Parts: sequence; C-alpha cells; structure tokens
Amino acid sequence: MKAKNQTLQIEKKYNITHHDQTNSYKLIFTLNNNSKTAYLIKCHTNSDFVFIPRSIKHETQEFFITNICEKSFSFSKMKSLKFDTDSKLQTIEKKAFEGSSVECISIPSTVSELKEGWCCDTRNLKKLKINPGNH
Repeated sequence: MKAKNQTLQIEKKYNITHHDQTNSYKLIFTLNNNSKTAYLIKCHTNSDFVFIPRSIKHETQEFFITNICEKSFSFSKMKSLKFDTDSKLQTIEKKAFEGSSVECISIPSTVSELKEGWCCDTRNLKKLKINPGNH
C-alpha cells in the first residue's frame, strides 16, 4: 500500500546582508515529506533583496525548493530576487510575481517551466537573467 502524500506548512525567517544592507524577510513553504521537496507559497518582506536558498531544513531533514507557487510574491515591494547557484527550482507558477515591484530576477538553470502569466503585472521588471544551461 502506498503511503499518503504528507505535507506540512512551515515558515523560515532570514536576515541577509546585501550591498552593506541587512534584509529581513519571511518565507512560507509547504513541505512534501515523501519527495523531500519544498514549495514556496508566500514571501513577506519590506526588503529590497530576497535570496532563495537551495533547500531548507526541518527536523534534521533537507527539503529541496522546487516550486514557486501562485501569488508567492504578489504585491511584494522587493526589487531583486536571486537563487542559490546550485538551486533545484523547477517551476514558477502563474501569477507568482503579480503586481510586485521586482526589477531584477535571476532564473536558475534548473527551471524547466515558467507557467503562462508567471510575471503578469510586473511593471518595474527591467532585468531578467536566465542562467546558462537553461533551455
């Protein structure tokens, strides 16, 4: 008999220094205990810079961040979003950045799917970096 897909919602707080400025933000994830993956479901920030790590730890287990869910960054005031160089991100869902103030996003080479409308209503988006190796 197959085990049920177990999910859990957790939040992590981050303080990162970027260009001599400390950026504080909170990321909320849904964790899938069977696949050891994490889906980013919301970012709460007033900071200009947000960094998404490769994985998060919960109760000694490592969960790879593979998805940015719908409305995760909607109406966020952040200006720049970067991912860990060895990111495992695969998908950015529709409306993930809807109405946000983001100006620059670096897309990891592991991303294989950008859902239609993933960056809708991002009027300030000026720079989209797609890392080498991305198809």
